[in-house]
Amino acid sequence: MKFKDYINEKTAMSGFNLSRLIGNLSIPVSTNMMDRLGYSYDDEAYHVTDVQYLDGLVKLQGKKKQISAFTKGGNELMKLPSNPTVLVKLEGNIAIEAESDMWTLLDKQGRRWITLADKNDDVGTEYSEKLRFFIKGILNKIIKKLGYDELGNQTTFSSDISRMTKADRAILYKEYINEVEKYLDKEGYKLLNKHLKENITYSYNEVILNKFKILGAYSLDNEGKKEEIKKAGIKYLGIITKQEMANIGK
Repeated sequence: MKFKDYINEKTAMSGFNLSRLIGNLSIPVSTNMMDRLGYSYDDEAYHVTDVQYLDGLVKLQGKKKQISAFTKGGNELMKLPSNPTVLVKLEGNIAIEAESDMWTLLDKQGRRWITLADKNDDVGTEYSEKLRFFIKGILNKIIKKLGYDELGNQTTFSSDISRMTKADRAILYKEYINEVEKYLDKEGYKLLNKHLKENITYSYNEVILNKFKILGAYSLDNEGKKEEIKKAGIKYLGIITKQEMANIGK
């Protein structure tokens, strides 16, 4: 499966199982982890969405559940799966940022994970490939400690993990997150930083935002969403054109 097909699956909207994310050698964007590693900071950011999702966004205010946002716009934002009709301005904790799209996926607990494409995929980099190599070693070390054979073919990682006992999977999930943090803290941050800065696929950037407050929302290109924005209890900031949105932060 090509990477672009993987991230476009419908489950990306509702959240992936941890076995799928870990099996794909993804990096968890834990709020506390990113703070300990020195990535997080507080700032304003923007989020594009459709009015039907505004009520859900309002309910996430002040919580640890994460959303994908940006501080630098781009024309490609209008092509996102949410079919955006509004631009929401927020302030909160940015757990981590990248120069372009991080290809983050949501787990069922509301936490995002940085997916790392291999070198054969259209968005893979030499840095994502090296990160995958070291993280695979971490995963296999935990697997062996639990008494299982090392994982073999990448395409079977998720199914291999899902066949473990529930108790062993719980141990695996906890240790994977802990060991990945240790690796990033010790030396992996060098590769991750290069990957985040040099994997330029789109003109907009991506930041992972949580514990946010909604400052207001714009209607994209027309006045038609004013009442829906106000009905959601959000301050209406007026109309913003697609080009003005693309120029944010530039």
